[in-house]
Amino acid sequence: MIKNKTIYGITRKRGKRAVAERILEGAAKQLMEQGYKAPKKAIAEAVQLASPMVSLRSENQSGQTIQVPIGMSVSRQQGMGIRILHNAEGGKGAGRYTPLKYFKNLKTVYSKTLAQEVVKVLNNDSSGAMAKRNSLHRMAVSQLGSRSVN
Repeated sequence: MIKNKTIYGITRKRGKRAVAERILEGAAKQLMEQGYKAPKKAIAEAVQLASPMVSLRSENQSGQTIQVPIGMSVSRQQGMGIRILHNAEGGKGAGRYTPLKYFKNLKTVYSKTLAQEVVKVLNNDSSGAMAKRNSLHRMAVSQLGSRSVN
């Protein structure tokens, strides 16, 4: 299970903990309205589903750079899942690093888009987070097949 502190990392920007808490509470309220009885568990499950199992690391081999798939620890998987989910929902509202003063309703926009992204991930709809995770897995599998054994 993912800790609440870790879940706040989904929405936390530049150390704004109170803003992150309000965004998460708004997303939880949206999920409650849509019929989810335990919204924080739903968010944690969405993070788990969006978490990739492997990452690609660049390596020099015989003068050429190749990408080598490597497994990740559980904490790194959760961190990547949080970043993937955050980037997927952040692209719909304001820009990822847009200052908060430019948007009056930024917290409601982010909470709505976060709730929508969580629902899409849980329902296995076409979500940006799952597309990113699947593309990472596809690249890792293709790199495994093209590696030459010396």
